[in-house]
Amino acid sequence: MDNHSIIYALITRASSTIGESFARILAMEGYNLVLVDTHIDKLQNVAQIVKKDFPLANTICISKNLEHDSDSQELYKEVQQNNLNVELLINNEEIEYFAKNEEIKNYAGKDGSYSNNKFLKHPLTILFLKEMMRKNKGKILHFVSTINRARTIYFSQHNFDKPMVFSLVEIFQHKISEKLIELNILNAQIYSIKLNASDDLDLRAD
Repeated sequence: MDNHSIIYALITRASSTIGESFARILAMEGYNLVLVDTHIDKLQNVAQIVKKDFPLANTICISKNLEHDSDSQELYKEVQQNNLNVELLINNEEIEYFAKNEEIKNYAGKDGSYSNNKFLKHPLTILFLKEMMRKNKGKILHFVSTINRARTIYFSQHNFDKPMVFSLVEIFQHKISEKLIELNILNAQIYSIKLNASDDLDLRAD
């Protein structure tokens, strides 16, 4: 089978509740899946759940810890070597990326919280955006926390940067406005995800 002729969606932190929900939604919409996370056993469990409900979906599991920029480079290289045609990137990596990545410790404000505008510079975003621009086709979605967009005395650095996130997205969107590419943010706080049964998948605003 020529993988390059098959359209894939790549989901990071795919074994999380959010990641699994995206996997099922996208499989239902006809996407094949590249599931990425640290623990291969949890990934395989998600793959089995998806396969049970959507047997036509081709699912590939890649065990990869994306703490450092080099890990994202390795993941992108593996995708390219296997000729996987990724047209949708669900980058669900932001929370873990900021919590553990020593390389960005200098981005912390005086209150100790991290600047969150760096997520748009996440290497996966840059690598896949460049690839999508070459192909003139693709979508990127970041599932991140964008609550408390106004600056407050608590977590001031973290909150102050949140309006910048939206400004950066607008800049990216303007840059690619003439291409068939989409880059968006999904606000984690206003969505509820229900996984009570295979036929009760609900991703909607409260």
